[in-house]
Amino acid sequence: MTARSRQSTKLAYVLGEHFGVRVEVAYDGPPSHGGRYGGWIVSWPDGPTTDTMRAEITRRAPRYPAVDTTILRFHRGRTDQGEAAAVVAWLAEHPDRVDELGHNSFLRETAVDETDFPERLDEAVQRRARALLSLDRGGVSPAALAQLGDRVRRGGWEQAMDWLDQLAAVAEGTAGDNIIPVTRRTR
Repeated sequence: MTARSRQSTKLAYVLGEHFGVRVEVAYDGPPSHGGRYGGWIVSWPDGPTTDTMRAEITRRAPRYPAVDTTILRFHRGRTDQGEAAAVVAWLAEHPDRVDELGHNSFLRETAVDETDFPERLDEAVQRRARALLSLDRGGVSPAALAQLGDRVRRGGWEQAMDWLDQLAAVAEGTAGDNIIPVTRRTR
């Protein structure tokens, strides 16, 4: 095992301990022409944004001289729940962007890219995220986002959040006897 491999393994461990997520730093083969593939890649699910991870690696770089942190590539994996939570939380902070729901996958990417630790957002956001996922076979689909956007346009953000809360209560079996129709699925 080379010094670079040993230090990469240690760096991954330290980053995982620091952020509380599983982090891997792995060699992905020799870099291709132009450096688009191969080389060393840092990967983790949900957790910190790429910018946050990059900043922490830069801060720690002097302790790992065999790892050329300037050429690391980054891959932040995501869970459906983390992605949905990021969208719900990000839209609450950017209500002016709601009109783009269902029409712009860039919005979903931006929400995820700008949200640190979506899996750790409060329980209200997590419940609403689960409700959003229930709208269309899991995953944050354009159809689910379009339904959310329609609700926001018709009644405002708070009413749309109430709707997601109702969906979550139905899904969790905590809605009681006053279940009202909150959505109609079409396929």
